[in-house]
Amino acid sequence: MSLFDIPMIRIILNTPHLLDFENKRTLFRAEMKRIKRKFGSENVIYMSLDRKEVFQQSFNIIMDKKP
Repeated sequence: MSLFDIPMIRIILNTPHLLDFENKRTLFRAEMKRIKRKFGSENVIYMSLDRKEVFQQSFNIIMDKKP
């Protein structure tokens, strides 16, 4: 397996120190657009979260949305 066989997002996740914030943000947005194209926007959940409790609040919102 060569370096070119590994998806770029996997390399970035394993070596985050190689990119600055702007490049990470650009790649993150591109990945989000790709996911949106793949799955559509009907399953989007908009959230307003506090930084201190982002995991707990997002978990609670998602659990409330489950059928």
